[in-house]
Amino acid sequence: MIESITIKNNSQQSEFSMDKLTTPEYILEKVDFGEVPVNYITNKFIKQFGSTPSHRNVSERAIEIVGNIIADTPEEMTERKVFLNKFFNPLEDFTAIYKNYTIDFVLENSIKYTLEEQTNNEIVCNFKINAIAHYPLFSNTQS
Repeated sequence: MIESITIKNNSQQSEFSMDKLTTPEYILEKVDFGEVPVNYITNKFIKQFGSTPSHRNVSERAIEIVGNIIADTPEEMTERKVFLNKFFNPLEDFTAIYKNYTIDFVLENSIKYTLEEQTNNEIVCNFKINAIAHYPLFSNTQS
């Protein structure tokens, strides 16, 4: 389970961190780095058992980040939503940093807030970020 994540807005050169325990304004609910679909192209010859792989195509990776905004007043909630809306601009590029690994991504759409009053009110607001990593492999930050 992913306990914390840092997201860097590469265009703004700013970072946003949240975790499950210590960030009081934004609480991480879950991060789903999805899976990487791979399509194998194979050849088969006469009297061959099985097949021989000749190429492999790796597709992009879908990423989903879900969190909650926590506020004491309606004004604080509005300020924190405005910050998220500015930070997660769909026209900009991002890097997710998890432990010693990074992955670059772009947003599929703008940040999405839940519509239910239970999870979107003056005190708490659930949000979701949907993204695509066109280069779907993680890089090691130690290299």
